[in-house]
Amino acid sequence: MALRLFILEFRRAVFSFLVIVLGTAAACFLAEHVYLHFEKAPSNVHEAVNLLIIFVIGILGFPSGSRAFSSEFKETSYLFLQSLPLARERAWLALVLANLSASLISIVILIALRPSVLTTLPESYQPEGALLAALLAYLSLFCAGCCFSLLFRKVV
Repeated sequence: MALRLFILEFRRAVFSFLVIVLGTAAACFLAEHVYLHFEKAPSNVHEAVNLLIIFVIGILGFPSGSRAFSSEFKETSYLFLQSLPLARERAWLALVLANLSASLISIVILIALRPSVLTTLPESYQPEGALLAALLAYLSLFCAGCCFSLLFRKVV
């Protein structure tokens, strides 16, 4: 039962996360190409875009976590979830892990689209350290988003 709930939530979550991440990547790529087209002198725009992408990866954690228990879920599925023959902890764990795995897959796709994020950063930054800090911030904000969305939910 928990696996079915996980798969159902994963299928709903992965599309929205891919749209957000691919939209963000497209906006960054477009801004970079427009800047390079109009600016004739070479600059560090690639490094700035890479830092922006790492920053976006870190910031996307909060909305990703709050999506696990969104208002749509609270209004439509909360009572159904309570009626399932499944412990509440296992059901919530399935929902949170489905959203976390869908969002991490979208981040991996973003890094696969632009692998220079891992290698081309300003000399003062270490790529592994910057990405690790972004992922740590992402996980912290994901947990905070889950907690706040549960904390401030309207009682059904």
